[in-house]
Amino acid sequence: VIIIKMNPDDEETPIRNKKGMCIECKAGETGQLIGLIKQEDPTRRFDGYTDKKATEKKTLKNVIKKGDQWFATGDLLKRDAKGFYYFVDRIGDTFRWKGENCSTREVEEVACEAAPGIEEVNVYGVEVNGNGGRAGMACIGLKEGTTPDNFDFPTFYINNAKSLASYQRPRFVRFPEKFENTSTFKHRKVDLRKEGFDPNTISDPLYFIDTENRTYVPLDSALYDQIQNGEVRI
Repeated sequence: VIIIKMNPDDEETPIRNKKGMCIECKAGETGQLIGLIKQEDPTRRFDGYTDKKATEKKTLKNVIKKGDQWFATGDLLKRDAKGFYYFVDRIGDTFRWKGENCSTREVEEVACEAAPGIEEVNVYGVEVNGNGGRAGMACIGLKEGTTPDNFDFPTFYINNAKSLASYQRPRFVRFPEKFENTSTFKHRKVDLRKEGFDPNTISDPLYFIDTENRTYVPLDSALYDQIQNGEVRI
């Protein structure tokens, strides 16, 4: 197995050199973990899925040399100088929280119908100090006439709780001025993940889940510090 560099804009496309080959990550760099496929070796064989497109998505060709094939795990890892590997995140439409893989698409479908006035939803995971994986954040575009001030947070909370497991429910909500898409018209997640949930650097209105009162509350600097210091349970 090796770790290869991925396009930072979508994390789904490998970065290739001038010869068209993939680039292996150095120690400390984050990339996708891939495994060599050898059809003649039972331990490295990959027969694929019934869905041809799914098989193609999981198979990378011409990685180290022309004609080779590698299995794309979908996991982002990094390796330290001693050769130890560390899990960082899932690629693209999945994030990991509380030891569980969360499908952003599944959460988006539920969240988009969870309260009146929602135009579109972009879900991704953000890092929180002292917690492995990433906590879910719902970036919500509102319909005309709906604002963060009149948004129905209790209804949003209740409907998400009805359809999603506790680890899937968005811990944070962000209301952007506008949505940005990638060149393939998918919601941009990479930059948003990097921005996290810091109200000191994000001008958009931010909210944090309040499980006791079954709603969401404004996320200010004081609450942000409490979350990052582990004073507030998440």
